Amino acid sequence: MKISLIVPTYNSAEYIQACLASLVTQLEDFAEIIVIDDCSTDGTFALLSAFAERNQAVHVLQTETNSGPGVARNLGIEHAKGEWILFVDSDDALTDLALKQLIQFVDPETVNCDVVAFDWRYKKDNVNNETFHFEGRFDKPEFTNEKALLLEKYVKFRMDHSAIYLMIKRQLLIEHQVSFAGGFHEDIDFTFLVYWHAREVKLLDEVIYLKTPRPGSIVNSVSTSHIKGFYRSYAVIHTLLKSVSKNQSLHTAFLTGVIGLVATCIRKIFLKAPSKELREPLYEYTFKQLNDFSVPIDSLPLDKTYYSLLVKHFLNTMMTHETAAQRRSEVIDEFLEENEGKKWSCIDLHHSAFLAPKEIRTCCKRFFVDNEMRGDVTIVNSEQLEQSENLVKTIMDAKKKLFADINMGEPTGCDGCPYLEFKQWGAIESSKITKVSYEHHSVCNLKCSYCSDTYYGGEKPAYDVLALQKSLLDEQRLSEKALCIWGGGEPTSDKHFSKLLLQTTERLPLSSNRVITNAVVFNKAIYELLLAKKVSIFTSIDAGTEETFVKIRGKNSLHKVMENLVKYSSANAEAVTVKYIFTDGNKFQAEIRAFAELIDRYQLKACNFQISFDFKEERISSDDLVLIVRLYKSLKQLGAHVVYLDDLILMRIGELSADEEALLADKLELAGLNDIVALADSKVPIALWGAGETARLLLEHSNYFKRVELAYFVDPDPNKIGTTFMGKPVYAPDMLTKTQTPVFIAAVQYYAPIYREFKQLGLPDSRLINKLII
Repeated sequence: MKISLIVPTYNSAEYIQACLASLVTQLEDFAEIIVIDDCSTDGTFALLSAFAERNQAVHVLQTETNSGPGVARNLGIEHAKGEWILFVDSDDALTDLALKQLIQFVDPETVNCDVVAFDWRYKKDNVNNETFHFEGRFDKPEFTNEKALLLEKYVKFRMDHSAIYLMIKRQLLIEHQVSFAGGFHEDIDFTFLVYWHAREVKLLDEVIYLKTPRPGSIVNSVSTSHIKGFYRSYAVIHTLLKSVSKNQSLHTAFLTGVIGLVATCIRKIFLKAPSKELREPLYEYTFKQLNDFSVPIDSLPLDKTYYSLLVKHFLNTMMTHETAAQRRSEVIDEFLEENEGKKWSCIDLHHSAFLAPKEIRTCCKRFFVDNEMRGDVTIVNSEQLEQSENLVKTIMDAKKKLFADINMGEPTGCDGCPYLEFKQWGAIESSKITKVSYEHHSVCNLKCSYCSDTYYGGEKPAYDVLALQKSLLDEQRLSEKALCIWGGGEPTSDKHFSKLLLQTTERLPLSSNRVITNAVVFNKAIYELLLAKKVSIFTSIDAGTEETFVKIRGKNSLHKVMENLVKYSSANAEAVTVKYIFTDGNKFQAEIRAFAELIDRYQLKACNFQISFDFKEERISSDDLVLIVRLYKSLKQLGAHVVYLDDLILMRIGELSADEEALLADKLELAGLNDIVALADSKVPIALWGAGETARLLLEHSNYFKRVELAYFVDPDPNKIGTTFMGKPVYAPDMLTKTQTPVFIAAVQYYAPIYREFKQLGLPDSRLINKLII
């Protein structure tokens, strides 16, 4: 006998026969069914007895008193003859070939384990029920871990606790006396003990189990018995850990799990208790159970994850609200209503992909944590690239994992990132990629002083970029209005560049294509697409003289670059952006003056100008800010319409203290530059064009926006119009034609097209806040 199927049941006359019918057809001569009736009162036992008479492999038992599924399962284990135990709930089923798949998987010649985990889904006739919006194991990656780490993940509430999605060796249960407790959530400590005693746990990545989502079932209802069951199960685990485990990381993980336990109870009350009157005593009972628990409340490692935020709010409400229990319940409900479903993520994690030669990154952001530069977070490494059979799927799966890890409090490369936002993000698998950066090689014809091997290593892609782009397009993974950034290395150095660029503009005619070129070599495809208004280009000059250009950019190609920019700008000057990145080698007043003269000499003032800063610097000094302001003013005096700072500057200015602000003001006045810096006037409300990342950074970090009154946002995105952002309404851009509110363009890469749209609305430049905001 290979497998014993154990089916506990209570008052299941309506559906138990359908469950058993799905099992008996695949028993053959290697499996048996043991059904344990838990003192049903609806005729279930008689139905079972009749069914067993017709099927010799079906055995029917009955408990002495109604005791719950755990006690019934224990009785089944006592009478089982199979080498393996498989639990099935009486309203569920197995897939047609489930038992054969399991037997083949545990062939001792290929697999040696004590426990097999497998996948599940809902029965097809139940999948339209919106109450049950997820299915399948969420913890499959954890089964690749060593057992010690698997146990940590389990007690952290990072794994499925259900016993029905496991096949377990009967000898393990007998040898270690592992059994179910009475009451609810008996699976939690049972499954932990199974993993604890198992020599090895394996995953069969196939759907074996078919679940019926029944609204009134134990997992879809809540009571004091449910809450008590949760705490009881973790108390059992805690007792075991205290008595036998010296693994400190496992004890630390357990404390994180307690946070998950409490948060799960709170959320279950909020989602499953149908009225305020029912929720109130359940919140109180949850708090009492926590107070009586063996873990001190002040030892819980509360962090920024949603579960921690929820538990922190719950504890604060229950301990400090000097009001009636009803009001405490209302406060908790209000928090859940406002925050339920919110998670930590960023635009790039959900909607971007950055292709590098030997990896795929999810962002190109850089930030500092404890004086250490972080960012450029990798999601697919070189080994995964080599092993991937479907790179698009590999990218999306990696994004899902990173998203999950961030929100579970696992260490990630995103820790400390200021771009993370806590809000409703939706599922990554249904998200379109709205930004893809083609930095798939590091072949370049210049060597900049601030560059690295990432962009100047001479590496070609370790994967087929043409095939990846085709898959992204064929699978409609890219948004119709995707922003495609072409970089590298020098993008024109890639032999496939023109083909990739033309294919994108043809397949995605509404896409925006931004080429980051050093313009040393003139590219005909870029020129023709500029004429057709299908691309824009960005070129860093970073110098006003040949000497400095050689020092910063690595070759004496300044005038060749300028001549090519003249050609490009003749096709479409509004789509050409010239950058000046401040570094140690060009932070001089004379160089800034020479740069402005260079722009004037080549008549490029109709282009756009972006001022940036060396990404390796954590903060920008007041002296450097003076130089930035000087360059801004020089370009404005030249007649340039579009001059703006990029986010590397916005992020690194930070909030200035009163002393720092006063020092900066003195230096600007001494340099004759104070007239170009905007002064906040609290009496004149302003509007921000752009309800996104840049706007948030400005509002959170800029001293100017600490003092000025923000009236509203405008944004052309239909998904944002009519909503609120950072507490202010978001309107369509034509709102500006109905008011006289001054406007500031809160954008970096989209500054130039926004300015053009601003002008198309017939608005005068006098409405724009054209001075620098610090």
